[in-house]
Amino acid sequence: MQLSVDNELKALIPALSAEEFKQLEANIVQNGCLDALRIWKFEGKNILIDGHNRYKICEKLSKRYETVEITLEDRDHAKLWVAENQLGRRNLSDDQRSIIANDIREMRSDIAKKERAKEAGKVKPLSNQQDNSGDRASSKLSPSKESTSKPVERTRAAVAREVNLPERKLRSAQELKAKAPELVAKVRAGEMTMAQAKKEVRKEETRQQKTARPVDLPDLDILENGLISVLRNAEKMTDATLQFLKSTSEPGTGVKIKIRAVVTLLRDFSKKATKYADALENGMRG
Repeated sequence: MQLSVDNELKALIPALSAEEFKQLEANIVQNGCLDALRIWKFEGKNILIDGHNRYKICEKLSKRYETVEITLEDRDHAKLWVAENQLGRRNLSDDQRSIIANDIREMRSDIAKKERAKEAGKVKPLSNQQDNSGDRASSKLSPSKESTSKPVERTRAAVAREVNLPERKLRSAQELKAKAPELVAKVRAGEMTMAQAKKEVRKEETRQQKTARPVDLPDLDILENGLISVLRNAEKMTDATLQFLKSTSEPGTGVKIKIRAVVTLLRDFSKKATKYADALENGMRG
């Protein structure tokens, strides 16, 4: 049987490390290929959806292998099956599982939208592939060998519970994918951690801020003249008020209320003026 490797589906599978691949090869040399390869028949091809490393080794060593056909409705369901199947691997870190789980959430959501549109008669069927008893992609994260069912849980919280990961891990994966999809591929491959990827994102954001087009400088003369005018008026009115207070034995209640209001405003102005002055000085220091 001639098998076909689909690069898009293969890209969803985290690669083995050199040591892991070497160990797998040694196991196949000693025991043969014990696990069947999973294939999906589509458009006349036997597309490999699980067992790429075993297939590569068996072809190299001329070892025999068995295959099991997985019935899937279309390419979207095939991608979902591959992603779900990866979460059963023991060699994945939580960061890698978070990236894959977020992919699963997005795939399920996309499939659900397309299926709702189909049912409403808004779009044509996703595939003209023959009907296989109505089976659809599995909602379980450990897909069965021969049959599948319609995807269900799609929310981030639901998928997080399903894969036994904190929801914040999936949120981080989602945010990283939005900001730096190229780093998502590295985390999925185990080449960097989520924390390292976030650090790279922050560094890039800082670099972009520094190289961004400078904002036009406002007319500082207006600010300077305005402050001088306010301070002069404040000084002038304060002196006049003090002279009034010295000339009267007992100012009225209304006068006292107004003076207290002015005192409050002056103190508030002083605090804010200090705050703005500090901000400008810090800004000049960078």
